[in-house]
Amino acid sequence: VKKEIKTGLDPNARAVYNLFGDEPLHPDEICAESGLPLSKVISALMQLEMADLIKQTDGKNYILND
Repeated sequence: VKKEIKTGLDPNARAVYNLFGDEPLHPDEICAESGLPLSKVISALMQLEMADLIKQTDGKNYILND
């Protein structure tokens, strides 16, 4: 279940967050799906992690935080 997005996230972080579903996502997949360069995806993932919306798993994949 997705959490409500807090204000203060930049548009790239919001776009990346909207890609998340039940399956883990790798930054390369996020780049391919979002069209964003890797540097912006990594920045967005860091913002989402700090906002406690996602977490990193083994293999550099990310999942929604419970």
